[in-house]
Formats: sequence, C-alpha cells, structure tokens
Amino acid sequence: MALAGPLTSLLLGVISTGLGFAATYLPTNPPVDGAFAFAFGYLGLTNILLFGFNMIPAFPMDGGRVLRALFARKMPLPEATRIAAAVGKAFAVIFGVIGVLGLNPILVLIAIFIYFGAGQEASASKYNFLLKDVTVGDMMSRPGVSVAPETPVRNVIELMYTTKHLGFPVVDHGVLVGIITVADVQKIHPIDRDAMQVKDAMSRQPITLPPEAPVIDALRIMSVRDIGRVPVVKDEQLVGIVTRTDILKVIELKEI
Repeated sequence: MALAGPLTSLLLGVISTGLGFAATYLPTNPPVDGAFAFAFGYLGLTNILLFGFNMIPAFPMDGGRVLRALFARKMPLPEATRIAAAVGKAFAVIFGVIGVLGLNPILVLIAIFIYFGAGQEASASKYNFLLKDVTVGDMMSRPGVSVAPETPVRNVIELMYTTKHLGFPVVDHGVLVGIITVADVQKIHPIDRDAMQVKDAMSRQPITLPPEAPVIDALRIMSVRDIGRVPVVKDEQLVGIVTRTDILKVIELKEI
C-alpha cells in the first residue's frame, strides 16, 4: 500500500514527460506546441521528483513505510517500526543540518515534520501492538467514584483531595448525566464555589465507551480531546471509568 502513492506519481511523471516530448514534434502551431511541451514537461518533472522524495527511507514517509515492511519480514512489527523511525530521525537530522547551512527554511520544516512524525508513528504502533487484545472492560475501574448533580462543588474539591482523582462521573438515578473535572472547577471563581453545585459546573453529554470497546479507542479519544478519563456505559448505566493513568499502567505491564 505504501508504494501505491509513489508509483502513481512516477506513472503520471513518465506519461506527462512523454506527452511533453511528443508535443515538440507536433506539426501545428509552434507557440501552442511549446506551451504544451512546457506544461507537460513541468508536470512530469514535478511528479518524478515527488516520487523520489516520497521514496526516501525516512519514516513516516512512504519510503520509510516500505523500509519498515522489509524489516517486519524478519522481526515483530513494533521492533521494525522502532528501527524505521530511528532511520527516519537520522534523515531528519541530516535534512535539518543541510537546511540550516543552506538557509533553506522549507527543508528545516520538512526535517521537523519527519523527526516528530517518526516518533509519533513509533509510539502509536507500539501502543496498538501492546493493547490489541485489551478492552475497556478489562481495565476499567468499577464501579468508580461518582457524584450527584446536587453535590456542592466544595465537596467535590475535597473528594479530589481525598481520592487523588481529578474527575468524577455525574450520575442521577443511575444514569450518567455528565462529568466534572478539575478543569471545570478551575473555571469557577473561588468566591463562587461555595454557592454552586455540580450541575452548575459539570460538562454535559460526556464521551462514553461500552465495555467491549478496544482500549486503544479510549487512548485515541483522550489524545484527540485532551481529556484524562472516559466513562464506561452499558445499557445507559455507568459501569466504570477508564483513565489515562490506567492505560499507561497496562502498557508498562505489557512491556514486561
């Protein structure tokens, strides 16, 4: 699959270059023929250069993915990804040095993209491998500490100090109606906290997951939404909660 994009660029480049050369031999209007030759020649050269650039073995570019696939034939995918990412970072350093010495900001930006992209891809691949068979229900805290909508905010703050948890599901008659976190509390002026209840500060309609959902889905939601916990709901009833800390602990155990 990684070869599909670069090979398409190469094919378009070869065809466009051929059309560019053919346009120079057309016995029609020379200015028009020249314009066609230039346009197709430029398009062909651009696609061929794009093919060459994408095939540089610098993960996470297509060439790096091909390199990883070759490594993966003889070793586990996470190890192959780690090595391909290291090669990509090495290329990024080379590009960065050349860009700085040559005063080429575009090359420096490309180097930054490759360097950080390689690290993120390697981490994502490792997490996917380690958590591939783990579901949210396997690791959630159950039933978990929850609060009622009428709970005073001041009590929630005290509960955070006591439990060392920074967020709690809000449950009304067994049904999840929201979630309150330390970020929600921080939005309230300290003077107003004594007079407010959870329902006045909580985040409504929180993102939830069923127990059978892959835990990697929870990690992805936390990363994209920048949240630290996801309630686990079954048949509209709160059955647990999974936190970023829970996931990191499982990853550490899986690495043993």
